Amino acid sequence: MQSLNQAIDLESARMMALQNHVPTSVIYVNAIVGLLAAMVVGYAFGLNGRRQIFSMCVLAVAITLVLTLIIDLDRPRSGLIRISQQPMIDLHCP
Repeated sequence: MQSLNQAIDLESARMMALQNHVPTSVIYVNAIVGLLAAMVVGYAFGLNGRRQIFSMCVLAVAITLVLTLIIDLDRPRSGLIRISQQPMIDLHCP
C-alpha cells in the first residue's frame, strides 16, 4: 500500500512540475537586465573611445543563451531540451 501511495505522490509531483512555469514577469525582468547590461557596456566603450567587437558579440551571445536556456528549461515538453516520458510509458504498459 505504501508503494502505491508513493507512486501516486510521484505522479502528482511530476504533473505539477510540468504545469508550473516561471512567471512571465521574471522573464521580462531578466530580458531588461540583459538589455541594461548591454547598454552599460556600450556606454563604457563609448567613454573609452574605441569599440571591442569581440567583447560585444560575446556579451550578446551570452545574454541570449542564458535567456533561451531559462525559457527552454521552463517548458520541458517543447524546445531543444526535452524530458523523455519513456520510463512512465514503460511502467504503464506491462
